[in-house]
Amino acid sequence: MMKFRVRNYLLLDYNCERGEKIMKKTVFGLVLCMTFLLVGCGSKDKDETNGSKNAESSVNSSISLTYNGQTFTVGDTYDKVKGGLGDEIKPSEVIPPCDGEGDDMTEYYFDGLTVGVDESGIVDHINLVSEGGDVVKEAETDKGLKLGDTADKAKELYGEPLNDSEYVVSFDDGDLNMTCGLGDDGTITYFYIINNK
Repeated sequence: MMKFRVRNYLLLDYNCERGEKIMKKTVFGLVLCMTFLLVGCGSKDKDETNGSKNAESSVNSSISLTYNGQTFTVGDTYDKVKGGLGDEIKPSEVIPPCDGEGDDMTEYYFDGLTVGVDESGIVDHINLVSEGGDVVKEAETDKGLKLGDTADKAKELYGEPLNDSEYVVSFDDGDLNMTCGLGDDGTITYFYIINNK
């Protein structure tokens, strides 16, 4: 009975133009929330599978971000990059692991940029969103991809995507994953870069 009701509800929303927009935004919101929840669910096991992290070196990755003239990537030490990112727009927050196990994460907030740093001072994830000033408009990936570019340009620069939908396109270089969120017009509205392992 429940399956029938859900199916009818989805069909009603699908047939209604307004319902389609609501459904798209709901699905996009759920995907974005799940991505952020999974970041907080890391555990100490992650370090054991990756081997020990050297605080002085980067992950061997081709995916990086240049923001405010500072080029950095996941795996870099936060102390090395923080001076080039500009002023924080609000105080950092300590985020506990969602499962109660593992290490806390500290998130630092800049204009349109959030940098997640693990307890050992290593950049764990990078999130760049389009709601920011000029520094966000000038930010770009290692291959020149910027917010506002199209999914097609991202595919041209990074090759075959790992995931390709009307809401996101994501790429994997073996070490890192970069997810590009897409707006209703098909342009990139955010970058989210995280370690694969």
